[in-house]
Amino acid sequence: MDICADSSIWISGSKGVVVRGSAYTSPSEITKASTPTFNTPIRNVATQFKSVSPGMNKDFRDIVAWDSLTALCMSAGDSGVLIKTTDGGKHWKSVYHDNSQGVFFDDLEFDVTKTRGLLAGDPLKGRKNLYFRVSFDSGNTWEIMPQSNWNKITPRLNSMFAASGSSVKIIKFHPLEIIDSTNTEKYELELIIGGGGDSGACVRWAHLKFERNWHNGKPYIHTYYQSFLDLPLYDSLLPGYGVYGLSTLIHDEDNFTVFAAGGHWKYPNREENNARVLEFRKHKDSQTYQIWNSPFNGLAYNSGIAIGMNNGLTKMHYSQKNQKKVQKSRIAPLNLVPASVPYNDFSPNVSSAATVCSSVIQHQQQQNQHS
Repeated sequence: MDICADSSIWISGSKGVVVRGSAYTSPSEITKASTPTFNTPIRNVATQFKSVSPGMNKDFRDIVAWDSLTALCMSAGDSGVLIKTTDGGKHWKSVYHDNSQGVFFDDLEFDVTKTRGLLAGDPLKGRKNLYFRVSFDSGNTWEIMPQSNWNKITPRLNSMFAASGSSVKIIKFHPLEIIDSTNTEKYELELIIGGGGDSGACVRWAHLKFERNWHNGKPYIHTYYQSFLDLPLYDSLLPGYGVYGLSTLIHDEDNFTVFAAGGHWKYPNREENNARVLEFRKHKDSQTYQIWNSPFNGLAYNSGIAIGMNNGLTKMHYSQKNQKKVQKSRIAPLNLVPASVPYNDFSPNVSSAATVCSSVIQHQQQQNQHS
């Protein structure tokens, strides 16, 4: 689901379903609900939606919309495809497709301007890197992101999950320099990736700088800087466990919070908590991040999570199979242990920092067991 600035709502799902509606039934309703509270009745919100399905029997796991006319829809498997409409769903056009064996898309994610975006998916058969494509024109065209260590699979991150279309979150994505004389564009990208593997689940932080050049009329992307860090969240030897959804709060250029929710869809009733909050705070020297990891009141299985702020309270919206749970809670940094991690170095220090964070998380878990 995506909600636009003009109050239009787009929802996509299985069996090729796409619907469009409006958050308010009329301009007068907007005035009435101009200051909604956490408990604002849903009567101010439109309950009627119009089907704008494209007539394709696809599993549309994610959708990004710009307004009541323009939206981009992602089909997960069965020959992954992206389709776009610019007339409110009357007509749809394929803007990208991949017929590779085993292709599976997990997430569409755009920056705050909805100009630059990422398409993320599981590794193709025989490949050792997560699938990433990038767009610089609001999803009209897509280019290959270079494969390297930042998207390499590990025992804790060999796939993502398309349950909520939120396995990837962009922290920043903006141009650094455009050199007209050499037809070169330089960009900075900072992102969070969530997923799982045969050994458990983790969240990966990655920071990239890359050049985009043009050769014979075709774009070519070269990464000239990268730094990444894996943060283990919980252990499991059962395939399918992992981080199913991410949500972020960007406080300023140097500080942000990541909420990670997951578990295993087959075991929603286990007595365990698979929700975590990660606080990223950059040191004054701007060379390292300080990270706190702590569980919060989640469920055994959370397919997705959305975060909003209201009067200083954090609203956590969980979604589960066949049910929803909404909880209002203060996020309190209790018994948190900080760990310094490299920010501007891609070096062997990254792996050592990951070990430090792993021990910090284990220590935090032990503290919780004794508190």
